[in-house]
Amino acid sequence: MTWFRALWLLVLLAAAGPAAAQAVSLSALATNPVRYDHRTVTVTGTVGLVEGSGASQSFTLIDGGVAVRVLAAGGLRARTGDRVEVEGLFKLAGNQIEALRVNLR
Repeated sequence: MTWFRALWLLVLLAAAGPAAAQAVSLSALATNPVRYDHRTVTVTGTVGLVEGSGASQSFTLIDGGVAVRVLAAGGLRARTGDRVEVEGLFKLAGNQIEALRVNLR
């Protein structure tokens, strides 16, 4: 019966879903990026350079003189100059956020 308990534990963990995103400023990411590496964060900023088209796009998110690259799958409604809120997985390697969602502010 130990395998059944292990399977049940895996099911419960999967149902719990990902950890809640932590709201953080871009300056906090720049000051202590190791703290946020591979964590889900929510950041707000202004869309800078937008690259790509269709299902795979990226853009520079800028706030207070700090910038981070955002990878946005599934198309992007935001344009250069728009204020947005991004929730996603921050990765120190590449100084980027893999966006789960991008909302206009």
